[in-house]
Amino acid sequence: MRFLFLVAACLLICCATPYQPKGFGGGYEDVQIDETTFEVAFRGNGFTSAQRVRLMLLYRCAELTTQHAYDYFLILGAEGEVLTHEVQLGSDRFSGSSQSYGGTTRYSGTYHAAPRIPVRRYSNSVLIRVLRREGDAPPPPGALEARSVISHLALQISR
Repeated sequence: MRFLFLVAACLLICCATPYQPKGFGGGYEDVQIDETTFEVAFRGNGFTSAQRVRLMLLYRCAELTTQHAYDYFLILGAEGEVLTHEVQLGSDRFSGSSQSYGGTTRYSGTYHAAPRIPVRRYSNSVLIRVLRREGDAPPPPGALEARSVISHLALQISR
C-alpha cells in the first residue's frame, strides 16, 4: 500500500503538463478574435497544479503578445474549470471462506476496497487585448508588459 502511494506521489511530481501546444496531456491553445483580441487557454493534466496552470497561461499571453509585435496585454475576462475524478490504486478484493453442512454451503468473508484518490484537472482561459507602446505614455491601467512577464516567469516555465 505504501509503495503504491509512493509511486503515485512520484508520478505527481514528474508528470505535470509541460509548456506546450495543446495535446493529449494538456497544454495551451489560442484563437485570434480580431487584430488585437485573442482567447488564450491552458489545460493541465491530473498532475498539474492550479497555480502552475495560471502561470503557464500568463506566460502564453505574454509570448503571444510579443509574437504579434505588441508590447502589452490587457486581460478582459477570465474563466476557470476544475474536473475531478477518482483513480483506483490496485484492485478490490474479497477474502473469505466457505463451509458445507449437509448439502448447504455457507460463505463468509470481508470485502476490501482498493484505495481511491481524487484527481483534479485544472484549466483556465482568458480574453486578452494586445497593445503597442505609445511613445513615453504609460500603459493603460491593468496592462501587463509582455517582455517583463516573460523574463519573470521564464525560469518557472519548462519547455
